[in-house]
Amino acid sequence: MSPEMNSTNEIPQIVKEFLFQKPGIRGFGILDLSNLRVFIENIAEIESLKSELYLKIVCDKIKIQNYVEQGDKIYLNKKTDNTQFSYATVGALLKDDGEGEVYGLTCHHALTQEKQQVYTLSPDTSKLSKVGECIYSDEKPLHDFAVFQIDKGKERHCNTTFLNRMEDPCNVNIHQGLVPSNAVVHKKGATSNFTDGRILSPEFYYKLLGDEQEKFPFLFLVSSLDSGDHPFSAEGDSGSVVFHHDSSLDQTSVSALGLVTGRIIDVRDESSTEALNATVCFRLNTALSRLSEKKQWNLKFEDSR
Repeated sequence: MSPEMNSTNEIPQIVKEFLFQKPGIRGFGILDLSNLRVFIENIAEIESLKSELYLKIVCDKIKIQNYVEQGDKIYLNKKTDNTQFSYATVGALLKDDGEGEVYGLTCHHALTQEKQQVYTLSPDTSKLSKVGECIYSDEKPLHDFAVFQIDKGKERHCNTTFLNRMEDPCNVNIHQGLVPSNAVVHKKGATSNFTDGRILSPEFYYKLLGDEQEKFPFLFLVSSLDSGDHPFSAEGDSGSVVFHHDSSLDQTSVSALGLVTGRIIDVRDESSTEALNATVCFRLNTALSRLSEKKQWNLKFEDSR
């Protein structure tokens, strides 16, 4: 296959058809009026691709930066001093059944009141830009859950795809009932990015949060799978969606269990002098059910199929 590039620097149709059909290619185009650049998933495919095309090409990985996506930082004011951890995490972006509005999930202790403005760091200007405002923040501290709505006209800058641990788009199932004991879980946080953990306790009760817990377990604990000093979550990861790859689901789906609340406690076994850091999480099905009950909203994860 050896098509010639024409004088107008257009990509020949036969090349476009080949690249569109080739698995593992995420994008391609002519850059700087010279080289055809092909963006691929696996660097190991470079030589094979070059031998098939017989063209001077440059291969690289690509990621299109959106203003808001899963795991991004959302700033609560226009200060950008990260040492103050004045940000939380976008757990996920959801849509409603109606007009296609885009909503972000995060934690109540970050967005404490409705109409509170939400900012992100613009990839174009590296400055803070308002992207939305809080439209729901539960009044009870036990329910560490809040929703913000993306401003009109900025939905196109949002990536509503949810990524699994392999960073591939996936469908999301909201887990019902108690979270599975000892399950391996993952999250993508604004501070620590992707981390891996396991369910340390499927039901956890923190008495200072009130007696409502007696009726229903809202919280669960996650410990890190990292053998070093890296916990499952860090400051700024509050709001991250905790999920796992449920064997009962198809390979394109994950099960969303809850949100990181950002409260890290020391769990110490009586027979051990070594403390184990654990992340406290709030169950997502409880949060969305309460949202539907109070606001009559039905927010859904985007179907990646």
